[in-house]
Amino acid sequence: MSDDVTVDRPEFGDYPAGTEVFSAKFDAEDFQDPMWLDGREYPDGAVITIRRGKTPPQGWVLRHRNLSDLDRADLVFRMHADEAALDALYDLNDAAFDEFVTAWDRDGGVTPGKSPRSTKRSKPTKRR
Repeated sequence: MSDDVTVDRPEFGDYPAGTEVFSAKFDAEDFQDPMWLDGREYPDGAVITIRRGKTPPQGWVLRHRNLSDLDRADLVFRMHADEAALDALYDLNDAAFDEFVTAWDRDGGVTPGKSPRSTKRSKPTKRR
């Protein structure tokens, strides 16, 4: 994965002007074996562009607690990526997918964290 997206390669992701996006360039070897891609191919690699991430609020996570982590992650991706970008993202091999998600998370912080209240140490209590 490379942050340099100025090369002449197909770009997946079509968003309105002014949308803050995160883009990454991938080479052909960053994608899964074509047998798993339902006819999609990336012989020259691709640039994948999705909206910048925002940390989901704890309330959103709690409202979707009935979903598995994988289903919840898919829902977050669907909120940030158009269908073409999502297809290309899901066509990446495991290592490239993990690298993209980690970089996107660092860029926009999509991993819900602990609230400031839960990270504070409690006051020491007296024992009798």
